[in-house]
Amino acid sequence: MKTTQCTIRNVPEQVDRLIRQQAKKSRKSLNAVLLDILKGGVGMAETPMEYHDLDGLIGSWVPDPDFDAAMEAFESIENTGHSDTDQRSLDCHLGPST
Repeated sequence: MKTTQCTIRNVPEQVDRLIRQQAKKSRKSLNAVLLDILKGGVGMAETPMEYHDLDGLIGSWVPDPDFDAAMEAFESIENTGHSDTDQRSLDCHLGPST
């Protein structure tokens, strides 16, 4: 792969400090850490980003018959007798059908 050099100016002190801390912690060069950050930012990360912001919800589902009944109304939209034209119109407004 062909490479090029870039200069980044006006890096805030806090950003510089955090990048240097990350380099020290991961025992990588500053350049390697910056390349990892740039690749991740454009979707080329070697390892996908792992998110944990919803971990607290794991195992917290509580059955709710009222919710299930309400969802049945949404699931029955396909059986309402709409013509194919009407269904395509709904797909257009609600997003692609799966």
